[in-house]
Amino acid sequence: MSRQPSAPILFTIPEQFESNRLVIRAPQWGDGAAVNEAVIESIDELRLWMPFAQSIPTVDETEINIRQSRLRFIS
Repeated sequence: MSRQPSAPILFTIPEQFESNRLVIRAPQWGDGAAVNEAVIESIDELRLWMPFAQSIPTVDETEINIRQSRLRFIS
């Protein structure tokens, strides 16, 4: 029986989940171009639900967002 960590900092959170056909992970440094392409392809649908999607971001803006989000997650 494993014991529950006494503080949240001690929790182990996987960086990704994998199956035979799929990898689920948070975006990482360098993913800006691919994420930006996905945002552009889905912008009309995203605008209905996501505040960030009211305008089309540049690749650099997307990369900045990814990096800021990753740093917030780590901290």
